[in-house]
Amino acid sequence: MDLEKAYLHHILIFFESGDRSGPMFRTFVDNWFAHANQDVFLTKNGNPVWFNNPDPGKPKIASALRKMHFISRNAMEQIDDQIRGNLIKDHMIPIKVLETIVRNERPATIESLRTLLMKFYSLGVITKHEDQKLNQAGLKSSMPEGWCLTQKLTARYDAINISPGINRVDRIDHPS
Repeated sequence: MDLEKAYLHHILIFFESGDRSGPMFRTFVDNWFAHANQDVFLTKNGNPVWFNNPDPGKPKIASALRKMHFISRNAMEQIDDQIRGNLIKDHMIPIKVLETIVRNERPATIESLRTLLMKFYSLGVITKHEDQKLNQAGLKSSMPEGWCLTQKLTARYDAINISPGINRVDRIDHPS
């Protein structure tokens, strides 16, 4: 079994067990994404790259940041100018919300789980200032009030007027 499928299997077991450990779900889903996309999302040893305080001056990191689903205009400028220390990798659908979506949808197979995650697991690159605006608006770990599964994945960014530099998630059925 390849690691992408192994992590999907772990996620199914996680939900079947009734576990409510958010950090465990985050670990499984972030590892799934890295192994599903490989390339710049894995280290040379095959471990996931976490993008904590990413350095866009490093070519592999800059390449990975540019492959994320959404990059704010301000973050894109930081990447282009190779400015370190001001970027945040953000789960566009907060992990807490994603966990609720998966729990409610109850995918029964690895393939149905993969399909669900392909729709809703999306990464954004924003600046620390934009991240602070999300926090101030109460959107750090939630979607805007009234948001539903058929609406834009960029709803949190739209709610506080974060302008896209790159947006690969205009529709709910975005590709990986």
